Parts: sequence; structure tokens; C-alpha cells
Amino acid sequence: MGLKEVERKKLGLLLILLGVAVWPVAAVFNIATRTALALHLSLVIPGVYLRGSRILRFLRRK
Repeated sequence: MGLKEVERKKLGLLLILLGVAVWPVAAVFNIATRTALALHLSLVIPGVYLRGSRILRFLRRK
């Protein structure tokens, strides 16, 4: 595992955590659910892509 891959995984994990943290912040500041969902997905999806997952590896094989 090279340094570049480690950095990708760290950045991916950070994006996923920020995406999850959107929900409590949205609840405190009364942000609309659709807006929070859009922000959540815009952070989590790239995070999963950068971090990699078993599902993504499975889909790439097909």
C-alpha cells in the first residue's frame, strides 16, 4: 500500500465523517431536509469512492 493510497483513504474517511456530521448541524440550524440530504450525499459519495469499498470493487469487476 503506497503513500498515495493511504492519503486517498484518509481523505475519503474525512469526507464520509463530514457527510455524517451534516445531520446534527442541520438539526441545530433548522436546515431543510432536502438541503441536508444534498450536502450529505455530495460528501459521502466521493468519500466512498476515494476510500473504496467492497461494493465498488464488486461493481468494477462486472
